[in-house]
Amino acid sequence: MIVALSIVCHLVQSKCNTESGCRNVALPLMDSNLEATLTANINTDKLNEQLKSYISQEIEQGNHGFVTNVTTETLKGAFENLDKKIDTQMKSLESKILEQNTEINHLKAKGITRSTYIRWGRTVCPGEANIVYDGTAAGKHYGDKGSGANYLCLPKNPEWNAYVDGTNGEKGLLYGVEYEISGNTPYPRSLHSKITPCVVCLAMRSTVLMVPAKRTCSHGWHKEFSGYLMSYMSTSGRTATEYICVDETLESRGPGSSQAELYPVEAICGSLKCPPYVQGREITCVVCSK
Repeated sequence: MIVALSIVCHLVQSKCNTESGCRNVALPLMDSNLEATLTANINTDKLNEQLKSYISQEIEQGNHGFVTNVTTETLKGAFENLDKKIDTQMKSLESKILEQNTEINHLKAKGITRSTYIRWGRTVCPGEANIVYDGTAAGKHYGDKGSGANYLCLPKNPEWNAYVDGTNGEKGLLYGVEYEISGNTPYPRSLHSKITPCVVCLAMRSTVLMVPAKRTCSHGWHKEFSGYLMSYMSTSGRTATEYICVDETLESRGPGSSQAELYPVEAICGSLKCPPYVQGREITCVVCSK
């Protein structure tokens, strides 16, 4: 959107040039995404004769029909006054536009809602997402019947309140998580029994969804990362945990102690129809935002 203003400034000018007779002012009406700009081109061409005629008519009317000669000096004085008024109005317009821009940006910032998610197995966030903090995955011991069932991303710099050191019984216990990757998995064997890192990411969008058995996001959704579904091992000697989406490109933080663990998850045919699923095939996952 371009608004063009053409206003005469000096009688002696016949053509507009940027050194003497023109003023060009470009001001953003909105933010850059809306691409709205006000351009004021104060030109000294064409309207000189109209203003001269107007001033002559005013003088003639003021003298009850008796035409008085209009001198060049008289017109120059009138244009100087007009020039000052234009400067004042343009400065006022610029100030108002800047105030409106500030208010618009403030209102837009207040309306933005963003969501967080955990990127398991990595220490950096993908793409445009921002790091809230990175740390180490933690959960309950694989042999414990109680305590929590979910995995946590613990920060590297914990803060303490009132405490009593030492294991005191009748408490929930929290352990570092390690990958349990042996053979026949989509991950390299070298990551077996290695500590699992994690990072909490702030997405640029308001909704985040983990989709199992997919590597791509639905139309209109943005892919944050993809990987494989993981949990505790499925056996009578272990207790339940949640399913989490672990990045397909893993990082590690040294050897673990076989306490809390992560195993890839496979599909089992039956009530889960095959096809499209395949017996014993590792389940993929993707984290999407919108």
